Amino acid sequence: MQVKRVAQLSVSIVLASAFLSAVLIGLAASDIQAASGARPSADCSRLIAFGSNLIVNGDAEADVGATNHVSVVSPSCWTVESNLTVVSYTVPGSPTTTFGLNYFAGGPDTAISTATQTITVSSLASMIDKNVVEVSLKGWLGGYSVETDTMTVKATFRSQTLEQRGELTIGPITADARDDTTKLLPLSAMTKVPTATRQIVITMVAIRQQGTFNDGYADDLSLILNAYQVFLPVIRR
Repeated sequence: MQVKRVAQLSVSIVLASAFLSAVLIGLAASDIQAASGARPSADCSRLIAFGSNLIVNGDAEADVGATNHVSVVSPSCWTVESNLTVVSYTVPGSPTTTFGLNYFAGGPDTAISTATQTITVSSLASMIDKNVVEVSLKGWLGGYSVETDTMTVKATFRSQTLEQRGELTIGPITADARDDTTKLLPLSAMTKVPTATRQIVITMVAIRQQGTFNDGYADDLSLILNAYQVFLPVIRR
């Protein structure tokens, strides 16, 4: 009987130890997630359709934003070069115009930061090649106080062979345009999608002119395609 009780106690200790290990591993994973800024289920898929925003995570909300000007949180669904980062609006010195929880910034210790996203639109080829598809690029761009750091967002149209077919750009917003205050301003541009376009590459470019932190800011980015119909007059005889 005593042996049986000892065996049961040993099993209980082993199970408790295993449970504690699982909890600690889960906590460690949470710590890693918090440190990296990544959320576990960022969905980078997109619906290619007229009238839909084709930029994924254009609002910087797919990640937990950095809470200081030292950490770097690379935005999900973007290919980043240098220290372009997602920043929480709660960080002192952030823009007063806010969209959700976070915004994009050029980041610490970097003169030029970029983030790109490639959108394949080959499923819309038949309409694009009829030259009846319009594209609208919109976003809120800005910077910090009197500093002249800037953000530009560009859409580059490419063919199946990656030949550049055209370009559409918004920005930069100058310090004068911001009245030397820390804020974001709305910008938009529109054009026809060039025929033979099969990819649209979105690029954020933040350029630092002053200080150590690249204060080129962006948020609420969108790229929307719409098709329009051309009605020819009916000639009656």
